[in-house]
Amino acid sequence: MAECQVAETLVVGDHAVLFGRVVNVQAGPGNPLLYGMGAFSGGRSRPVPAS
Repeated sequence: MAECQVAETLVVGDHAVLFGRVVNVQAGPGNPLLYGMGAFSGGRSRPVPAS
């Protein structure tokens, strides 16, 4: 679980974009659910190819 605070708000057209700052993180037992390169991965990170 992450606790965040709003760091900045930017109005773009008719949208408001909120930027957050993480102030506290607590991890539970088990493997994390990761998302990258357009897919979810259950617990083991894959190397990111060099661009």
